Amino acid sequence: MGKFTPGRTKVQDIDLGASGQSNVPVEGTWVAVPRILKATYDFSVDGGDTGNINLSTSIPDNAVLIGGHIDIETDLASAGSATVGIGLQGDYDAFRDAAAFTGFTANASGLLLTNIAAPNGGVKLQGSLPVGIVIGTAALTGGKFHVYVYYLPGV
Repeated sequence: MGKFTPGRTKVQDIDLGASGQSNVPVEGTWVAVPRILKATYDFSVDGGDTGNINLSTSIPDNAVLIGGHIDIETDLASAGSATVGIGLQGDYDAFRDAAAFTGFTANASGLLLTNIAAPNGGVKLQGSLPVGIVIGTAALTGGKFHVYVYYLPGV
């Protein structure tokens, strides 16, 4: 673990885990520090064909999902009536049911995980899974958004 040096531009990981393992919670006051995972959908990188798309970031094994948000950077666009759902590989609308692309507008944000996280359900992953989306009905032709998933490292 690195030490803090004022004026440095690189943020060091803070190791609060057992025996140097920052992903394993310990007993006591600082049982686990909530983590935030960011995954980005970008039409120019990921394309927009109908079907499932795994984004480039995965939630770690044993993570306990506790919430999330979506932040729209650029309006989604479609020549048809595209729908978009957000979730995990294998359950692509686990976080947010597929809805019309017109609801994904710039500078908008919204809660995620309404289907499986507290207070409605809660979930602990049984393996590392990528965040993914499902595009239905028609292809997307543009847009970009960020998915933030809040979780606790589990054991």
